[in-house]
Amino acid sequence: MNRNEQSLTRRTVINVAVGIGTVLAIATLINYWYVADSLRRQALEQLQLYVNERGVRESNLFLLAEVDLRSFGESYREHLWVNDIFDPQQRFDELFEQREDGSTRLRQRLYDEHGISGIIGKQVEIDASIRRRLVAGYDLLRQYGPAWRGRNVNLYITLPENAVLMYWPEQPWGLEVNSWEVSAKLGLNANGNEVLVIGAGEVEPPTLWSNLYFDYGINDWMLSATDPMQLKDGYRFAANADILLSTLFERTIHQRLEGTYNIIFRHDGHLVTHPHFMEAIQAQSGNLSIQETDNFHLKRVYNLVKANNGESTIINNAEDEEYLAVTRLQGPNWYFVTIFPKAIISKEAAMVARMSLLLGACALLLGLGILYLIFRRKVAKPLGDLVAATDRIAAGDFSQLVDEQRSDEIGHLTRSINVMAGEIKSRETSLIEAQRDLEQHVAERTLQLREAKDQAEAANRAKSAFLANMSHELRTPLNAILGFSQLSARDPNMSAAQRENLDFIQRSGEHLLELINDVLELSKVESGRSELIKTPFNLHELLRTIVHMIRLRAEEKGLQLSCEHGEGVPIYIKTDERKLRQVLINLLSNAVKFTDTGHIIVHVSGIVLNDERCRLCFEVEDTGSGIAEVDREKLFEAFVQTGCRRHTQEGTGLGLPISRQFVRLLGGDIEVTSESGMGSIFRFTISAGRATAVDIQPEQRPRRVIGLQPGQPEYRILIIEDKFENRILLRKMLEPVGFAIREAEHGQQGVELFESWAPQLIWMDIRMPMMNGYEATRRIKASVKGRSTVIIALTASAFEEQRLNILSAGCDDFVRKPLCEHDIFDKMAQHLGARYIYEKPEQITEESGERTTPAIADLSTLPRVWIDKLHGAAIAADSENCLYLLQEIGREYATVAAGIKKMVDKFEFDRLLRLLEKTIRLRH
Repeated sequence: MNRNEQSLTRRTVINVAVGIGTVLAIATLINYWYVADSLRRQALEQLQLYVNERGVRESNLFLLAEVDLRSFGESYREHLWVNDIFDPQQRFDELFEQREDGSTRLRQRLYDEHGISGIIGKQVEIDASIRRRLVAGYDLLRQYGPAWRGRNVNLYITLPENAVLMYWPEQPWGLEVNSWEVSAKLGLNANGNEVLVIGAGEVEPPTLWSNLYFDYGINDWMLSATDPMQLKDGYRFAANADILLSTLFERTIHQRLEGTYNIIFRHDGHLVTHPHFMEAIQAQSGNLSIQETDNFHLKRVYNLVKANNGESTIINNAEDEEYLAVTRLQGPNWYFVTIFPKAIISKEAAMVARMSLLLGACALLLGLGILYLIFRRKVAKPLGDLVAATDRIAAGDFSQLVDEQRSDEIGHLTRSINVMAGEIKSRETSLIEAQRDLEQHVAERTLQLREAKDQAEAANRAKSAFLANMSHELRTPLNAILGFSQLSARDPNMSAAQRENLDFIQRSGEHLLELINDVLELSKVESGRSELIKTPFNLHELLRTIVHMIRLRAEEKGLQLSCEHGEGVPIYIKTDERKLRQVLINLLSNAVKFTDTGHIIVHVSGIVLNDERCRLCFEVEDTGSGIAEVDREKLFEAFVQTGCRRHTQEGTGLGLPISRQFVRLLGGDIEVTSESGMGSIFRFTISAGRATAVDIQPEQRPRRVIGLQPGQPEYRILIIEDKFENRILLRKMLEPVGFAIREAEHGQQGVELFESWAPQLIWMDIRMPMMNGYEATRRIKASVKGRSTVIIALTASAFEEQRLNILSAGCDDFVRKPLCEHDIFDKMAQHLGARYIYEKPEQITEESGERTTPAIADLSTLPRVWIDKLHGAAIAADSENCLYLLQEIGREYATVAAGIKKMVDKFEFDRLLRLLEKTIRLRH
């Protein structure tokens, strides 16, 4: 038999073993449950019989004492009835004697002869009635005491006048004047623990039982029984007996069912006997309260028994996994409880289940052995022959391979294999021919795909090169336009018309830059080069800022613009603020653009996922022209303006495509719900982190540099730039501040100037004729002097790989065009350590000495609506709209309007915004 046959046999036997073993385990579990349930019922029945028998047995001790006392009392009453007319003065004097302590006691010889002692309390007036009752009691104690000696430890009577007669041969009770036993018995009528007397005319109560106590005179546990009796003259007496309990306690503790234990306690919760608390019970003189033990189990047992009114029953103590068998001991009315752990039942059930499992396992092993032998002979060997035949078929031998004589399933399989061999042989020839054709077709298709791939990669490279060239060619003139606009805006002698024209140039340049950035941003997103820059920020403040920015345009068209957010929207979040801002601005700008009447509402809702993450949903709802279904399918395609939205020629058609790409980068998606003429709802969700106010760094607004602080070395700055206007722009930025400037038109000239002039910092343009910035940087950095020279690249490219190429070429840093004045000065401070003199927030004009910045108190008097409009115009840096708004208040608030106009003329929108925002916060 080969290894495959052995493996098949082994696996089959193992599978059978697993199946049967599973069934056996389930059957054993069911058997365990059944046996456990049967044992539980049997155990509870036996437990009920046991506790009932124990209750009857232990109650006999007390019931017999009650019968004896009742019989003694009846005999005592009959005896007095017969001798009622006599005064046994002489007999009394023979029995009793007066003691020096004032008490009257039985004589010593009477105890020696008959084991009886007695005492009459001090200052008791002894009359004929007392003498008759005491003499009669003495006679009856002589008669009944010896007869009942085997039942009770003693027998005694008490009179309401504090007189006691006791039969107790082992104890000379009451003979000694100072004996503590005498004081204890005489005090029974007054201490409240034992009620020995009742008023005349009342119904006689049943036998009364004292509390448990330990008698140190005989060193034994004891319980006293009292049977009060009514006489015809209204006086009462009581027949008494003391019951020894050591035997009862021994039986309770030691005579028990295996695994259980017994306890006895009073109805008021005081322990009588417990295998673990006998010393504590004795220390408390038989008055140990269950509450004082601090034993939670014992407290639960007592509460469960009390809740069942102490009836003879079985109680399920589920919390402690046990049963409580309860009965009452008649007489003192104690609870006798047997604690039966449920583990006894489960242990027996588990033993039965283990035996069943063991027998089943033995039977399983025997059956598996037989199965193994049968399967090996009848199944495995024929299958081994079939495996050998299939191996020959695989090797190409398609002749008659297997004997077909068997008529069972294996024989049928054998015939099928022979038929299959013939079919395979006939198809193999066809398959070889088809394979030749397929290989030829695959080779042709592979060649086509390779050519298509090369074309796509070439197109992608051409696209990247085109965008890089376009970025450079467009950003380079924009650098000059925007840079010189900023420089020109500083001229205080510029007229209002000139400033207005300059403002048009600035805004047009910024709009062109925005269009360029849109195209580049879309390209970066599509190529997977756009990255998230997550920072913490105030979401509510962002929403307020954007709404204020858009509100002015909305109000110009008579539209209502509002923002609503639910309570679940966190104040501070962490995500890419710039991308989220761009998406919201795009959607709101479109809503204003395509809505003529009605309203625009921004809805924001949020779900807090955990302490670190949240999910935000934004909706921009408008009452505009809506979007037809045919146009919604092309809405997010680049450079497409659909349907009725073609009525405006503003924009590039990139706002929505870029917004969708940004939203997906932020962890969500965007969708639109709209019908033509019914308005639109743009909805998108993002995933964001949670932040706190502590995480947000306060925004540092740039200050304009007006000079270098004294005490610094001369800073020599070399500008290597092929564009004349860019060189002039940098010179006009830096030279008035105090930097020494030289210029070079290309890389070769720049290297020569570096070697002769030794500047500390070089502004290096990357794209130049003759020698580009890369080569010039490598040559400068190759020298010892050049390694300590700071080279900052100037690039018009917006692609990240351009940054990596610049830094790898040896540049220390880079700045993208168009250039921003504060970026230029910040880089020089970072790399050279230059310290500047900044323009003060408020300056006094030379002509009039007035402040250029109005006070917050002055702005607080202006109308709220006007302040909001000005705030929106300042956010948009819209100087034309700001000047238009100033005309509305010029006459009434001339001084304030003049101060604001000076800031607008100087394009100091950052200062104006800070002033307006402080005013708005104070009003809130």
